[in-house]
Amino acid sequence: MMLDIRKAGADDLDSATRLFLGYLAFYGKDHSEDAARRFLAERVEHAESVILLGRREGADIAFAQIYPTFSSTRLRRTWVLNDLFVAEPARGQGVGRELLRDVVARARAADAALVSLQTAEDNVVAQALYESEGFAHGTAFRSYTRMIQ
Repeated sequence: MMLDIRKAGADDLDSATRLFLGYLAFYGKDHSEDAARRFLAERVEHAESVILLGRREGADIAFAQIYPTFSSTRLRRTWVLNDLFVAEPARGQGVGRELLRDVVARARAADAALVSLQTAEDNVVAQALYESEGFAHGTAFRSYTRMIQ
């Protein structure tokens, strides 16, 4: 059964928040429902991210959040696929793959140069999905992070 994927708006914040909380819990981050909803509402209100919801049989079961940005060296827009989550009962059914392919198609339509993403070192299921869809692990660049707070 196909996944109905749509761009979320203000009317979709309940479903988006529920799935976002699942994503946060998956990564061991404990945030209140109010804080998560506020975060997503701000992204939607200020058009700072693209939030996608995947629906099957009348229920939203998948979530993705993309942050459009730019590459100075490519002189083009790029997309950071920051969050991708499939609700537990829908896992292993190709839902993540459909959502990932939709993200890539939307990036292509937006003339983005690339889609980048990160996942946890121990998330081998996600790694296998990304690699099977043409995402390359390891590049000519090394990533660094500095926590501010």
